[in-house]
Amino acid sequence: MPEPELCTAVNRRFWAGRFQLVLILAGMLFPGNFLGAQVKVKKRAGHIEAATRRYVLVLDKQPFRLSVERLTPPRKVVLASPAQGAPAGTVTIGSVTLPFGDVQSFSAQADELELRLSTPRQGTAVICRMRLNPERIDVRVRVEGLENVDRLGENFLLASAGHWFGGDITAAYLWPLETHEWSADPFLATSNQASPFWMTSSGVGIFLDTYGDIAASINRDADGLFRFAFLHASTMDYTIFIGQNISEARDAFAAHVGKPRKRPPDLMFERPIWCTWTEHLGKETQANVLEYAHHIHAGGWPAGIIVIDDGWAKQYGDFEFKSTFPDPKAMVDEIHSLGYRLSLWVCNFVSPESERYKAGSETGYLLRDAATSKPAIIHWWNGPGGLVDFNNPTARNVYLDGVKSLMQRYGVDGFKFDGGDAEYWPPAGVISAGGPLQRNRYTDLFAELGAQFELNELRVGWRSQPFGAFNRMRDKASSWSEVDGLPATITHGGIQSLLGFVFDGPDLVGGGLDQKFGANEELTVRCTQASAFMPIMQFSYGPWKFSEPAQKIMKEFIALHGKLWPIHFKPLADRAMKTGKPVWSPLFYVFPEDEKVYFVKDEFMVGETLLVAPVIQPGARERDVYLPVGTWRNYWSGELVQGGTTLGRFPAPLERIPVFERLRPRRAEPTGKKVPVRSGTR
Repeated sequence: MPEPELCTAVNRRFWAGRFQLVLILAGMLFPGNFLGAQVKVKKRAGHIEAATRRYVLVLDKQPFRLSVERLTPPRKVVLASPAQGAPAGTVTIGSVTLPFGDVQSFSAQADELELRLSTPRQGTAVICRMRLNPERIDVRVRVEGLENVDRLGENFLLASAGHWFGGDITAAYLWPLETHEWSADPFLATSNQASPFWMTSSGVGIFLDTYGDIAASINRDADGLFRFAFLHASTMDYTIFIGQNISEARDAFAAHVGKPRKRPPDLMFERPIWCTWTEHLGKETQANVLEYAHHIHAGGWPAGIIVIDDGWAKQYGDFEFKSTFPDPKAMVDEIHSLGYRLSLWVCNFVSPESERYKAGSETGYLLRDAATSKPAIIHWWNGPGGLVDFNNPTARNVYLDGVKSLMQRYGVDGFKFDGGDAEYWPPAGVISAGGPLQRNRYTDLFAELGAQFELNELRVGWRSQPFGAFNRMRDKASSWSEVDGLPATITHGGIQSLLGFVFDGPDLVGGGLDQKFGANEELTVRCTQASAFMPIMQFSYGPWKFSEPAQKIMKEFIALHGKLWPIHFKPLADRAMKTGKPVWSPLFYVFPEDEKVYFVKDEFMVGETLLVAPVIQPGARERDVYLPVGTWRNYWSGELVQGGTTLGRFPAPLERIPVFERLRPRRAEPTGKKVPVRSGTR
């Protein structure tokens, strides 16, 4: 007699087969009306509708136009091509631009729609194939009858999707994006982590699935459009995610691109990293590195890792200490004896004067310029240099052996991997011994190499989210500027987290952009307070040079950061590996239905519990704080306050920044006194 489980399995297969037969018969009886089990297609006079349980895809025929309507309440259009003034898409060859025209033919098969679109050029058509999934639409667009396409792109109305965020982290201060003008041509993985994904308050996300060169713009010349184009390509692939809100769309993208497979060790979250950069600005020596470490230790400053920044090596690309480090092993041992681990700054550039460049010119260690077939020379921020060919397994292993030799010979514990920016690339492209290579892909090859080390630090990535590395923000100025100062750590870091680079933190407390660096006590205190509530803290300029009151405040917030690890950051970091959800985020991720939060760019959430409102103006001792609907507890005083309002001129003395803990309805709320409504509360 068959086992019960076997009978159950046989029954499942039996009824699954009958169900599939029903679907096939339905398709025969009603041709063109069914698209798989979850999608129903209707051909109207002027358009085509493909409906799932979550959304309806509407395709206008004359001319072609795409719109997505979400069915779950409230039912509304969440994304649409422009109705007039601009075509839904274009093909560009030289100076000639061909708009997408009418739908010439349409077919439906399995879970796909395919449309043939006309263009003004005889013999040239655009084939658009769409695969409908429950929560996304995978789109492939291909040009037929034309070679050497310069640009292939599409356009969407900004207003159809609400508020826009994402893409370029360094442009995150343009908040929300549709209220400003932004464009990048090409849009590259450079300066900081970037990802070709944009999310909107309507619950839509758009992901351009490519390592190739692309261009993108939002509201360029106030045109009200999101435009994107694949460059030098006759085919493009992109995905539209459809969620109930921006958080669902973002999480669908995070799952699609890949959740982090690991996370940095506890040490990197619990205690700050200390980097020598602003102390010595490339003039590091064994003596001043040890002096720096002893200052940290003698002052009782919590520390986990000391990073020796740029300036320790003989030449870029050579893994040898320069003569100002007479005994690297003794230096590393001494730092270890203080209870710290040590990392070294390394890069992907190779100085033409280095031994590695000379040896690698003939061995395939370096990328070659496609125009000359000779080792490529690009100009990065420290002068001319070659590029290690990480696409060549042999070159990659040679580089890895060099880095690991520093660990074996001297006891070095990890590395700060700087560079990899896609902008540093020969105009004609490269020849790699490992085969064809795109520059955004090169960025991720470098990131992937760096992420394999337990102690790592990366600045640039494109689709490197699954590597689970520590992704720092790019260098910030020692200023209050919203573009690249303290305020930018909130906007840049918040978008960095939502793009999937979830184990992140500011570069250096108080700023570290060399040409703009200047120690500022108040700024450093306020940076410390904000950074304490971000996953990873990093210092550089010695805080022992500031006043005793300033040092006291900074030590208190460093200690608080360590206390937050087991309570908040560790559970959130572990959750990030399981779900891809961010550790910290802008308010709109947690409160997507609140229209006001889409304009709040000076507050952030730690998980779904803590609301942090840093002070980002010099001399400010109070600030307005917006609290979304709910019951909140003042983190410092324990007083309760009802949200859904702005607390005007809320006290923010130098010793404190406003922080509130959200109380969930299911939890018993402790008794407490409500914060009185102050004059100026809106």
